[in-house]
Amino acid sequence: MAVLLSSGIMKKIKKKLRFKAIPISSPIGMAYFFSFPFWIFVDKNNPPALREIQLREFSIRIYPPFRSAPANYIPMPQINPRSIPSSGIKQNSYPQAFAKSISAVPLLEAQGKAFKFYQTPDFNGDLNFFPMDSIRIDVLSIDDKENAIRTTCREFLDYLRIRTKQWWVGRSMDFIMGFLRNVVPLSDSGILMEPSQSLLQVRTINGDEQALNNDMWLMAVKDMENKSEIPANDYLLLDAYYYAYVNDIRSAVIHAASACEQAKDLAFEHLWKRSGMTDTFKRGKVLSGYDLPDHISQDLESFAGFSYLKLFPDEFRQIEDSWNARGSIAHGGPNVFWRDRKQMQINQDLGIQLVKVADHCIQWLKSL
Repeated sequence: MAVLLSSGIMKKIKKKLRFKAIPISSPIGMAYFFSFPFWIFVDKNNPPALREIQLREFSIRIYPPFRSAPANYIPMPQINPRSIPSSGIKQNSYPQAFAKSISAVPLLEAQGKAFKFYQTPDFNGDLNFFPMDSIRIDVLSIDDKENAIRTTCREFLDYLRIRTKQWWVGRSMDFIMGFLRNVVPLSDSGILMEPSQSLLQVRTINGDEQALNNDMWLMAVKDMENKSEIPANDYLLLDAYYYAYVNDIRSAVIHAASACEQAKDLAFEHLWKRSGMTDTFKRGKVLSGYDLPDHISQDLESFAGFSYLKLFPDEFRQIEDSWNARGSIAHGGPNVFWRDRKQMQINQDLGIQLVKVADHCIQWLKSL
């Protein structure tokens, strides 16, 4: 039942409430909110939990990633038809032709081979591994920590990236959606004509990426607390995946080869210590030159009895190709390699394959 109150009674109520208002306590810190042009997939069945940790400079409270945008949101904006330049002739405007929005979300549980498309702002609840786009970090200090918390967030994202192998974390999502938004028929005078089409590029992912669960979350928080050092080869490899998927093949080859080279040096150092050597490991004691294929085949076999060539001849051949291309690119040449006296151009699909082989080689080197 609705009750109507006179203005006089309302004024008395407001006055009474004003006198009984509870004073607000002084702030103890600041809450910072980050939103990203990339997704952090979270396991809804084992979600991350709120964590509070002590860093060297201050204490922080890290909240689990959350979703800010609707399902059909993409980081690059839709085209505004009213902003399209014309050739001087009055341009027809079709706002409805550009209002269509669609988003493609990779399904991690489908081994990177499937997508779920969304044309509405709402998710329908069928995603076990949910794409989040925001995070909250509280700084428990009243001092201005804006610059420090920016760095802290960047470092924490790196730890999440390594733990989950979600190599796009910290990067743009253009590897999935591309830059092309719409295509519209055009008259000879430059006027746009209906119908328009909304376009979306779709790329699959590797399939070995993992959704962030509470165990990984706790490990990343511990990494942040301890300022753990991220192995350079792990970081380079994830960068190589990113560059391959955005079709920057030169950078992909350079990063993949460098990751292999660093993993190879670490493997030799590990085997050196395991063999009982008491003096400090130095690369020049067991390796000469900088030929990665030789080092992981004949040199490694002579030193410790392991040979990537003998165990994985097909993969070794691709490591040779990658190393050959790396030499060309590093000296200003094209992204090509020579095989059987033929020059081979590296396109995107081959570039992705070479990065995957580098990943295989690195995991094998780590297992020694």
